[in-house]
Amino acid sequence: MSNVNNFDLVREINSLLNKGMSLNDVAKQLKTNKKDLLKVMKGRDYIFDKSEGCFIQEKPIIQRIEKLEQQQREILELLSNTKQKNELKIDNDILNGKIIGRSFKLYENTSKKFTEFCKNHPELKMQEIITVALEKYMEDNK
Repeated sequence: MSNVNNFDLVREINSLLNKGMSLNDVAKQLKTNKKDLLKVMKGRDYIFDKSEGCFIQEKPIIQRIEKLEQQQREILELLSNTKQKNELKIDNDILNGKIIGRSFKLYENTSKKFTEFCKNHPELKMQEIITVALEKYMEDNK
């Protein structure tokens, strides 16, 4: 086995495995045993993937695992953001009565922040956000 390049060896072994041979049978055909075959392949950076039933390069598996871990962190962050977004609730008792139209002047930076906030919370109406903000401000500053 030492005079065969990695790719040819892996291709030959995987071909035998795909034909239904067991790892023990392949090792016997190569005049070695399963333990030594696994050791030789490990030395060449290949591991036996039991679920696939063949040898694969070890480094790509580590890279796939690292990528999956990164994706998991991103998913958890998205879930956390969604949970925080869902926690934004409005007291419906404040939102009662007749709705009237009003015109207010705002500073430009506040208007931009408010517009961005409304885009990030499409589940809320602008009038609800303004009503709750005004009510809270008036309550806090009696």
